[in-house]
Amino acid sequence: MTKPADYAGKTAYRGPIAEHYDRDRVGEAIWQVEQQFVTDWTATLSPGQGVLDVPAGTGRFTEAFLARGLQVHAMDISDDMLAPIRRRWPAATPGLTVQAADAERLPLADGAVDCVLSWRLFHLLPAPVYRRVLQEFHRVARREVVLQVFAVRPAGQPRPFAPGLRRKLGPTWRRLRAALGGPPVQPWSHIASFSHGDDEIRQAIAAAGLVVARVHDFGADAAGLLNRVYFLTRAGDTPAQGRA
Repeated sequence: MTKPADYAGKTAYRGPIAEHYDRDRVGEAIWQVEQQFVTDWTATLSPGQGVLDVPAGTGRFTEAFLARGLQVHAMDISDDMLAPIRRRWPAATPGLTVQAADAERLPLADGAVDCVLSWRLFHLLPAPVYRRVLQEFHRVARREVVLQVFAVRPAGQPRPFAPGLRRKLGPTWRRLRAALGGPPVQPWSHIASFSHGDDEIRQAIAAAGLVVARVHDFGADAAGLLNRVYFLTRAGDTPAQGRA
């Protein structure tokens, strides 16, 4: 059984990986598509609303949030990842709070924000952890949770053999790939090692007291795993819509 402390994403985004994160990621084909998607979603919010961005990373969405006049809580488990936000926006920037925090134990009061945006997180989390994180999102969000998940297995697709093996091999796996003449492997690529079934995610969402109002898919990778966004509301607040 995977223990919460065993997952690489909890400690990996520090040092060189954090320092070069933007350089390594911004060239991804999906990066700008995601950026525009979140910018468009931000435009649906009203100035003054509170948004928790977790993990905020290096602040890829911070500028759009502040331009919209939102009250932004930028949180990430890694202080190294948050460093670019702190360099760009002084501590006294109106509407912006930057804080290192674990998504399993958010330092916010119940109902502290209108919305939670969680992007590029859940593929890093084993199931026991993401269930707790969803409960925290339900606790702090008054209105909506926007949850992006890489590597979603569609209904009926089996769990891959030896999940997490690439993560466990780490640097050894990268050297082996290079020796065999495989495509270049980024220093962070072994970290993203969990796929989650759509049915499992939906069960965890319901157990947390949230409802899937709609989903958006950016497409599937070569293995048929989806890059999916779940739009969640609190149970009883809004009838489910769309493709729920």
